[in-house]
Amino acid sequence: MLARFVARLGIVGWIEAVLLGLWVWIAFQAMLLVGAVLHEGMPVKLYAVHAGDALAKTLVMVSVLGLWRA
Repeated sequence: MLARFVARLGIVGWIEAVLLGLWVWIAFQAMLLVGAVLHEGMPVKLYAVHAGDALAKTLVMVSVLGLWRA
């Protein structure tokens, strides 16, 4: 799906890819984890660990995809 976003949006550089990665992370991964904090009582520190891990993985994936097309 990220590859499709990169292709459809015409992303060819790492800066654009990082911005896409941030938006994807906020829209999907971070929001899903917030539900666990609010409704399941997940500690905020654990949220930070999981959210940071998801952010790092997302940024690496979109950076590779963005540079691959360049």
